Amino acid sequence: MQKSNCHTHTLFCDGSNTPEEMAKAAIERSFESLGFSVHSPLRFESGYAIEFSKVPEYIDEIKRLKEKYKSKIYISNGIELDRDSLPLDVSAFDYVIGSVHQLHFCERMYEVDYKPEILLNCAEKEFDGSFEKLAAHYFSLVNEFICEQKPEVVGHIDLIEKFNENCALFDDTDKKYRFGVLEAVDSICDNCPNIIFEVNTGAMFRCK
Repeated sequence: MQKSNCHTHTLFCDGSNTPEEMAKAAIERSFESLGFSVHSPLRFESGYAIEFSKVPEYIDEIKRLKEKYKSKIYISNGIELDRDSLPLDVSAFDYVIGSVHQLHFCERMYEVDYKPEILLNCAEKEFDGSFEKLAAHYFSLVNEFICEQKPEVVGHIDLIEKFNENCALFDDTDKKYRFGVLEAVDSICDNCPNIIFEVNTGAMFRCK
């Protein structure tokens, strides 16, 4: 089996290591390729996205690592483009992951993957307590964003389930929920026939 990862964060955004530390770790584990995917700069202050002024530094560092370790691993320079990203020229990147991390309602914003309490609050205030309606709204935003931006990769389309182990928040086998997921996937495939859907194993790792 080929060992590869295209969704890698570092200290340039919300990761815990430098790009070089991540590259060395991948080489030690016999990875054939490693793609870095910094969180794009956002329209508002956050604790996880790269600062706009540091984007050139990030690009240069990944280029340096590409050259330095080219005999040991294939390194690519990607970006995780957020729906709330500042305007950004993505032509300097090898690939783009498209992701939706926030839900907006007037002046209120809810992070999808930060704390389960935030999702509970969002469902209660914006969707009459219905997680099914919240999920349907989330998938409609993902569909709209991906079809508009046409990235190479759809980022963690199931992000809404991050805190839903054992159906703690909602029943993910419910037909209405599954219809919303499949409707979004079908639409994305129709509009972006060559797109890749990311399989994110982060939640599995946290359960160990």
